[in-house]
Amino acid sequence: MSVKHTERKRLGFFLLLAVAILLMATGVAMLIRIFAHYNELNLDRQDQQLQDMAAASDKSIAIQLDNIGEDLSYVLTRRGFVQAEAQWLESGDSDNLLFRMQENLVGQNPLIQSLLAIRDGRILLSTDGRTDYTFPFPSDRSAPQPCSAGDGTIYLALFRQTEHLEYAALIDLGALYDDLCQIDLNDSSRLMLLGTHEKLLLHQWEGECRVTAMEELTDANCDVQAVRYMLESRNSGQRITASYPLVYPDSTFVHEMRMTVIPLQECVNGYFIVGLTSDYDEIILPMHTAAVQLMIFAGMTIIGAVLLLALAVRLLYRGRQQDRELLRLKQRSEEIRRLLEKTQELAHHQRLETIGTLTASIAHEFNNLLTPIMGYSILTLEGLPEGADDLADNVTEIYEASRKAKTIISRLSDLSRRNTELTFRRLSLDDVVRRALDVAAPARPAHVEVATSLACGEQMISGNETQLSQLLLNLIINAFHAMEDTGGTLTLTTEADGGGVILRVADGGCGIPPEAMPHIFEPFFTTKESGRGTGLGLAIVQQVAAAHSADLRAESTPGEGTVFTLRFPPAGEGNPADS
Repeated sequence: MSVKHTERKRLGFFLLLAVAILLMATGVAMLIRIFAHYNELNLDRQDQQLQDMAAASDKSIAIQLDNIGEDLSYVLTRRGFVQAEAQWLESGDSDNLLFRMQENLVGQNPLIQSLLAIRDGRILLSTDGRTDYTFPFPSDRSAPQPCSAGDGTIYLALFRQTEHLEYAALIDLGALYDDLCQIDLNDSSRLMLLGTHEKLLLHQWEGECRVTAMEELTDANCDVQAVRYMLESRNSGQRITASYPLVYPDSTFVHEMRMTVIPLQECVNGYFIVGLTSDYDEIILPMHTAAVQLMIFAGMTIIGAVLLLALAVRLLYRGRQQDRELLRLKQRSEEIRRLLEKTQELAHHQRLETIGTLTASIAHEFNNLLTPIMGYSILTLEGLPEGADDLADNVTEIYEASRKAKTIISRLSDLSRRNTELTFRRLSLDDVVRRALDVAAPARPAHVEVATSLACGEQMISGNETQLSQLLLNLIINAFHAMEDTGGTLTLTTEADGGGVILRVADGGCGIPPEAMPHIFEPFFTTKESGRGTGLGLAIVQQVAAAHSADLRAESTPGEGTVFTLRFPPAGEGNPADS
């Protein structure tokens, strides 16, 4: 019997050991599979990051070129510049015109190398005194084009015309490219810009920013494979994302590169095809090292666990009697623990009841104090005069501190489930509009009229009065500012609509430019001058509308005014108050 018992113990031990080894092998296989899946996800994230950075670089180029073009157009229409041009055409005295060209544009923008005055394709004047510039594509003036100087330097020319002359601003491509690399890229990415006419390439090579003519590109001074992908994208009009090997001169190490190309049809800059490369080895090699280390550590852990399991099995057969006694002691200990848990649970419920009662009272009082502080902070901020930046910062700090305090109070209120910022009840929107107009009355300019047509009747909505008041105050104050110079009428109307309520806030002010309309609800976006707004008003309006399941629309015509329309669902229909 003793021999059979010993054999059974040995068999059980080896069976447990085999199971442990099987689990260890399965764990290693799962680690390898997880790591491969993680590599795929990381490649997708890398590609998306490259595409986002390429789009950001494209937008930065467009902004730079648009700014230079707008500055050039503005300078050419200034009275002093027009007079200087007429004086030169009449008398041949070019000093005043050259002074205007240098002072107003070249001297103000470090990206502009020179400004040329051209007539009938011939360069008559330049701010740097040189007239040996040539344009390879003289017939194309609608878009930027390359310009070659007599010393072989290549610039990018932007053209604008007056009644008598044509002007070209020559952009220093090296300075432009250097700015883009510093602003939009991380340390592992490289930006490549290919001109539409395939005349020049802006790229980085061995740590240097270069502007290279296409006919001069070789494997020794450029990533030629990346250029081929850019040309392929230009010909197909499609985005390209690809991997390829790259070996730098005087090196045998093969870099695994990843590239994305945005074709000209999708670029907004109008001239450059944008490409972005990244050394994938800089990302994947540390991951491989970490994976190997992880598998080694996991193996050591599993081996240690196996050894501990063997020791535990050995001790198990030796301590059966002790285990029975321990089991009895555990049972008694469990009974005592349950008794203590019941006692602690009763005391805990009593404390929660006390905290809930106290929290409800404190939260209600603090909400009543913080709401006017936040409201009048917004009114004060919107009413500050131009140039009061320090005072605007102070008022913003008051508002932010109040908002954070209100968030804390809201969390406290959640303990008692009442009097919180998210509490909704049945409201008459007409009453909320009247109270908001009373609060905003001190900010109304003297030559602005207010007209109301409140026709909700008995139709109610589910809402939070504090949030709705904040929404209305933001729209009313914005309308006052829009009509501050020209005057006009602010019209607020409400009407019942199929069980819901429609609110319209219309002004006769200056309106919103079309290019700004897609961004008006973005936080911190504002068309007001410095010190007159924070860009938070309409973002808060959109947030409150979303919290009330309201449909928010904005329509604006420059010079005629702006209309904001909100449709609130009836109480009980898709509203947080009823969920």
